[in-house]
Amino acid sequence: MDKGHVYLIDDDLEILATLRQLLQFAGYQVRCWSNALDFLQELPNEAPAVVVTDMQMPKMTGLELHQALIEKGRQIPVIYLSGEASVGQAIRAMKHGAHEFLLKPFTREDLLGAISAGLERDRIAMQQHIHRMRIAEA
Repeated sequence: MDKGHVYLIDDDLEILATLRQLLQFAGYQVRCWSNALDFLQELPNEAPAVVVTDMQMPKMTGLELHQALIEKGRQIPVIYLSGEASVGQAIRAMKHGAHEFLLKPFTREDLLGAISAGLERDRIAMQQHIHRMRIAEA
């Protein structure tokens, strides 16, 4: 059974490789990008899905990525990873609707729990959208 899609965005290639391996082992479909601009250009449309992004990246930060998703009408759950975030950045992330904000170093259990909850949130949103579409058609 497909557990869901995880989109990893981080400029640290070692972290990408490590997280990809962990998440694939846990049964998720994982795709990786080393920067947010490339992710936005491709912008996959699978469901259920969750974005796991580093907060501080060159070219575009995690917050800027999240804002771009909102502007495109994408309500995908976003999980932030950060080792250097300020309290202000964390607050802005939550105001953007962040699903979770994990400070490095985080545990595998924290990450897997956040992803599982984010995917469930996306599943529920997808079911509600389908239900609304059926009502509108009727």
